[in-house]
Amino acid sequence: MARKIKIDNNTYECPACGYRWSKTMGMTDLSFDEDEHCPCCPDCGELIEDGDDYE
Repeated sequence: MARKIKIDNNTYECPACGYRWSKTMGMTDLSFDEDEHCPCCPDCGELIEDGDDYE
């Protein structure tokens, strides 16, 4: 499971493929992995850990 990368105060990036989503849209931009019960990247399927934000 990868930690999301914080680009700026409103943008995050998938560490595996570079897909970016907006913080204001929340987790609606991401997909949900039913097996792992956590958000994942809609482009590559990388599981995204919603923990501390890394720059």
